[in-house]
Amino acid sequence: MRPIRIIIPLLLLSLTLGCGENRFVNGPVVPSLLYSPGPVAPGEPFTLGVHFAIAPEWHLYWNGKNDSGSPMTFTVLEAPEGATLGDAEWPAPVRYVSPGNIVDHVYFDETMLRVPGMLPDPLPAGADTLVFRLALEWVVCHEVCEFGADEVVVRVPVGESRGVPREAAGAFRRLAGRYPVPLADTEARISWDGGRMIVRDEDAASIVFYPAETSSPFAPPYQDERLEEPALVVPFETEGTDIRAAGVLVWEGRNRPPARIDSRPSSERDTQ
Repeated sequence: MRPIRIIIPLLLLSLTLGCGENRFVNGPVVPSLLYSPGPVAPGEPFTLGVHFAIAPEWHLYWNGKNDSGSPMTFTVLEAPEGATLGDAEWPAPVRYVSPGNIVDHVYFDETMLRVPGMLPDPLPAGADTLVFRLALEWVVCHEVCEFGADEVVVRVPVGESRGVPREAAGAFRRLAGRYPVPLADTEARISWDGGRMIVRDEDAASIVFYPAETSSPFAPPYQDERLEEPALVVPFETEGTDIRAAGVLVWEGRNRPPARIDSRPSSERDTQ
């Protein structure tokens, strides 16, 4: 386990992302709250982006299985009356193995949680902006680990003609392909052979499986050349209907979106 230092950065009430080398003067993470392009209208869907810029060589943690670190968290402190926010969408991570075979799933450089929401209908009377304020916490690691906490706020102009900061639009565009899609939207197919999950796909050799916290323990996946078509085999440590394969499939080196899975041997159909 790496040593942990406690660092509370200066309050950053960011409307846009920082730039240049000076962005990390207060620590290895710069958080900001962004809003997605599109009109702000009564009763319409809306997306916030909880963005984290990460200093070179440092990393934040995914909300799946990790041997050491903990994922980012947020708490809503302020939102327009009647607005609702859903569960955050997490982009697919990368696997990071530390000395001692410590396996974590992490983010380098930048990451963003997409938070879908619904605006109230009607909007607050006389409002020309909608204010969202969140409290964030995270653990960031390199040679040591640091705990960070901050508040971020965004003020969203109301109306069809509102502008979106260039940095915000860029973050949503850059990270768009990292969010998992339903397995049904891909060409991959899952079947079960006892305690083995078999993922058949023409690019099976590039597939990696990142397990969710709810997934059952499994042994190292492998390619089984005895099968009639390319497949990734994930052998679970137990057999039976209690096995659960939940998490994300990522096609490394391929221009394909990751896929979320939640599958059991007893399932007639996988649910994602």
